[in-house]
This record gives sequence, C-alpha cells and structure tokens, in this order.
Amino acid sequence: PPFATFVPAASNPAAAAVLALDTALGNGSFAACAFTTALEMTGQNFGPGMHCFLAGVVNLAGNMTLTGDSDDIFIFRLQANLTTSVASTITLVGDVDPCNIFWDVQTDVSLEGTNTLLPFLGNIVAGTL
Repeated sequence: PPFATFVPAASNPAAAAVLALDTALGNGSFAACAFTTALEMTGQNFGPGMHCFLAGVVNLAGNMTLTGDSDDIFIFRLQANLTTSVASTITLVGDVDPCNIFWDVQTDVSLEGTNTLLPFLGNIVAGTL
C-alpha cells in the first residue's frame, strides 16, 4: 500500500484482526484457494481453509454452514462485494471458533438488515486484496 500506519494490535481490535489475517494468509497451508464459481453462499457447507470468490457480488441471503474444529481457520477471499440480508445466518458445526473466521473483501461489504439475535460471524477486513 502507498500509506501504512502502525497501530499496536493490543490497543486496537481492527489492527489485531488485520495482523491475524496476515498471519493466516502467510501460513503455507492457506497458499491455495478452493475457488468456487458460485456467488451465492446460501445453502453451502464450507470446511476449513481459504475459499476464494471471483468478481461479482457474493450474496448470503439465507444460511451457510461452517464445519470444523476449534483450531481450524476459515478465510473467505472475495474479489467482489459481499452482501447479506436479514435472513442470513452462519451455522457453526463442531467446535468452530468465530474468531477464526476471516472475510477478506476487496471492495464493499453490506450487512443489510443483519439479524441482531443471529449476528454476522467473523472478522471483516475490506479493501485488502
């Protein structure tokens, strides 16, 4: 990037999320993307790893499922926008830790009408690809 500012991760949750994402992306086990052509996440079940979506608008209009263990990392890299609806939910199967879910979105994120009783899960870092 043309401009960078250092913010200690301990004093800033956003900086901590970026640091964790950088660490996860630097881990060799996440070097390859499991590319998908589907731009609709509703109804899909994802395992741990890096899941990449090409250009377009990626939608979550219903339920998606993440299946794994507490140490598993889920990274969703979107070379597109991410849009959710009030009906969107993320179901965790197994001991998936929501802190280990990362959304690396190239452009815009729109959590339209996200249900406050079933909040969107994970760490969103936008404009980073």
